[in-house]
Amino acid sequence: MKKLIFLVAPLALLTSCDLFEDLFEDDDPCQVVTEESVLQVVKDSLEARYPGAVPVTWFNKDNAGYCVTFGLDQKEVTALFDNNGNFMWLQEDEEDDDHEGSGCECEIDDD
Repeated sequence: MKKLIFLVAPLALLTSCDLFEDLFEDDDPCQVVTEESVLQVVKDSLEARYPGAVPVTWFNKDNAGYCVTFGLDQKEVTALFDNNGNFMWLQEDEEDDDHEGSGCECEIDDD
């Protein structure tokens, strides 16, 4: 009987975790972070690519990179950088269907 319990209990636990996984998923996984917490290589990359850019809001994307909103040519834009400071994309307005919404919806491949 004890062997049966030891076999069934882990299976039940795994199944219950899968069933409730959606309850614990964050619909907005990007956290707003302070500029001080952003990796220096990312800030340097932003400055090199967009000299004089003044970040409005920084977002951390699942610890895989950063999105930043800032003003560019009298528009608010969102740029995505990975943790190595590599530029990924720039969203210039909300009509860009590839990267809808705020920087929080940005996607980074974790390969």
